[in-house]
Amino acid sequence: MSSKSVIVDGYECDGSWFLPEASDKKIIGHLELIPGETGKLTLMGTFAGFSKQEIPSFICGIATTGTYITLHKCIKTNETLSGAGEAVTTFSAEVILIGAHFFREEDLDFEEVYFKYHNFDEWLNVSGFDISRPNTPGRAEVKYQQPDTIPLYSSDAYDVRIFFGYRGPNYDSVQKHVMIEQSASVVVTMKASRSLKSYLRIHKHMVNFLHLATRDSVYITDISATVSATIGDGESATERKIPVTIFVAVGALPPEKAVSPHEMAFLYEDIAERRMEVMSAWFQKSELLHHACSVLFGSLYGRKLYLENRVIGVIQAAEAIHRLIFGGSYERSDRYQDSLYQRLIQAIPEYLDRDYRESLKSRLRFANEYSLRRRIRELARACPKEIILEMIGSGKAVEQFINKLVNLRNSLTHHSSDGEGLSGIKSRAHWMIQTTKIILEIVLLKQIGFSGDDIRELVDRNYIYKQEISMARRNINGLGHDGDEEES
Repeated sequence: MSSKSVIVDGYECDGSWFLPEASDKKIIGHLELIPGETGKLTLMGTFAGFSKQEIPSFICGIATTGTYITLHKCIKTNETLSGAGEAVTTFSAEVILIGAHFFREEDLDFEEVYFKYHNFDEWLNVSGFDISRPNTPGRAEVKYQQPDTIPLYSSDAYDVRIFFGYRGPNYDSVQKHVMIEQSASVVVTMKASRSLKSYLRIHKHMVNFLHLATRDSVYITDISATVSATIGDGESATERKIPVTIFVAVGALPPEKAVSPHEMAFLYEDIAERRMEVMSAWFQKSELLHHACSVLFGSLYGRKLYLENRVIGVIQAAEAIHRLIFGGSYERSDRYQDSLYQRLIQAIPEYLDRDYRESLKSRLRFANEYSLRRRIRELARACPKEIILEMIGSGKAVEQFINKLVNLRNSLTHHSSDGEGLSGIKSRAHWMIQTTKIILEIVLLKQIGFSGDDIRELVDRNYIYKQEISMARRNINGLGHDGDEEES
């Protein structure tokens, strides 16, 4: 199997293409998969009746190499006439499956799916290589033993495990080098709903976990699966497992350089003995925290984002994470809605513009929820005191940090006059967000079983953490100096 990934390296081919309901009507065309974009199919002709762009569909093809290909969630994007007067039709597709034909949504039924991720092998750091360093000059000995599969998580709905694959060794007529390459995959086995959509949902939970663990961008680099197919007829029919490579358009591509394990928040070896417990906590919490974590990590590690986007995204994620973990309302919602809220909206003057009145009602509906200021304060209090003291300072400094963070958010979202925006304070805003990032990382680590002592140990051994904490203290406009008084 080739080491190339269609998600990272792209793919293109010529072939003949048809709709599942009209397999006898084939059209010549060219398929191009560009990393980071949807698949593009250009046909020298058009499919009759395929004109509604809003309706996803399947298109099947046979490449000139004989490879079966299926395009899923297709949309007709363009149709023009060539110089010869023939129609040239272009389709985009969100999902491309290379290796088999699928005619209906229910055909996308997979026993298991393999995912590979950028930064995953570095985080895992489990090797089957044994390279000896003998004293005898001119002699080298390399042994390889495929590591055992590692179970990560099991539930009534699905199992997750780590599988180690390898390529090689190579055998050449003139042997000048030996190549053995190991790669690790996350394997998901669904027990009930086995649709591709179900697998991709679990994949998103895994990506957010790796974001938290590696403190870096994590992108999918390869998706593969196997499908069962019957070959032949009658008594000669046999069941075969057919490998399928799956292309999905990802929002961004991985950087060329992987992050060093020394820069990560924690490694696999830190959770190896209690991995099932840690992963169980994560997958259960991730069902609740998925969207908030996606906003957080997307704001931190998404490419080509303005600082304003990062500031707003991280603060919104902080509000959501606090709300989902700690709750936070001044009185019970049903009591507020039935009592105080009704009195407040009745007090709104009738002479106000209708849209203005509706706007006030909408704002008052959530007036019983904690303010951003209180949520940030409680998130900070959930962290080990020593880390907060070193990163921000004592109680007074924490309150100053919170006030500036709230004012910054207000100036960006409400254009309020009490905030400074980002004009002239970009460095400080960056470090305010880095400080909030560390607070949220600690809160999430505690959710999956890391104690305060565990977290302090992780921070103390990680030079990036130490550097960020030191720089945050220094750059948030001189906040957190020794001698600040403690606030209750």
